[in-house]
Amino acid sequence: MYSRFRDRVFPCEDQLLTSPCGTGTGPNASLAFNNSKNGGGVGANARWSFANKHVDFGLHGFGGSGVGRYGAGGLSDASVRADGTLDLIRNYQGLTTLEWHGPKIDIYLNAGAEYASRTATFDAITGKAVGYGSPSFSNKGCFTETGPGAGGFLPGGLSSCTADTRVLIEGTAGFWFKLYDGSKEKVNKGRVQFGPQYSYVTRNAWSGSSSPNEPHGIDNMIFTSFRYYLP
Repeated sequence: MYSRFRDRVFPCEDQLLTSPCGTGTGPNASLAFNNSKNGGGVGANARWSFANKHVDFGLHGFGGSGVGRYGAGGLSDASVRADGTLDLIRNYQGLTTLEWHGPKIDIYLNAGAEYASRTATFDAITGKAVGYGSPSFSNKGCFTETGPGAGGFLPGGLSSCTADTRVLIEGTAGFWFKLYDGSKEKVNKGRVQFGPQYSYVTRNAWSGSSSPNEPHGIDNMIFTSFRYYLP
């Protein structure tokens, strides 16, 4: 896969820069230029069947630069350097699947992860590192609960909590129970099946300049589904 990123850089938009932007002129669009970066990645998938096709095992891997959006978690593709130019984020993702197929029930187990690298550069003006996952960012407010705003209708916003995602990990398990399978009858009447699913998701962030250094979040989810497949 190939991706191309384009950015418009305005070096004279920072009021602290006077030369060669011009002393006393204030922010302006002079010396603006385009900055483009080429990104992309390579992936592979494999699937095997065992025990007379009752057991299926699968592997998926994908990685590259600027490809975070193509994962299920939709991670970031690119960041910006201190000079305003693009800095592509290295992204990696992997998935394993295991399925067992029976006459009335199918059972599945899946586990996957998505990773986004740290891309930080030093900014001489602020004296701090900037960019995705910068160690200069503060995460001290990530575990502080805030009250709702706008009359209680909007959730409160956290301050001092950048917490750029480092890795997402999910494990899920479930089964499909075939309540009725009319596809094997003389006249196909479709199929009815029911299935519950449990998923465990954890999100770990890049460390920052203050404690907690690596904030994280955990989510437990339960789903149910009832389906009828047309003949």
